Amino acid sequence: MPPFEHPVTVRFSDLDGLGHVNNAVFLSYLEEARCALFDQVQGGKAPSEFGFLLARAEIDFRRELLIDQEVVVEMWTEAIGNKSFTFGYHVLADGEVAAEAKTVQVYVDADGRTVPVPDAVRQVLEELRA
Repeated sequence: MPPFEHPVTVRFSDLDGLGHVNNAVFLSYLEEARCALFDQVQGGKAPSEFGFLLARAEIDFRRELLIDQEVVVEMWTEAIGNKSFTFGYHVLADGEVAAEAKTVQVYVDADGRTVPVPDAVRQVLEELRA
């Protein structure tokens, strides 16, 4: 079992004309899982207080998502650098992989300059390694 799981509710507005979740919405599901994780880890801080930005995202789609399916985002830490870290994800539909994804996040200060990953966050990220 991966280190973190987050259930997602598929909304009618997530669907495209063919009745399945639009590909662009998958990024929102990944973001929802990241926010849930950091909310849990950082004690209720708003996403604007997390201190990092999304620098890269890649998604490989494996199957469609439908409104009546149970959707769960699994996530784990793949890599931790000095100023950035990478998460891996599976988006599951009824237990089957619908998408595989990776995102790279970069820590920044109030002026937008990159800064080292805080030690407390680094410790949590280490605990989330697959």
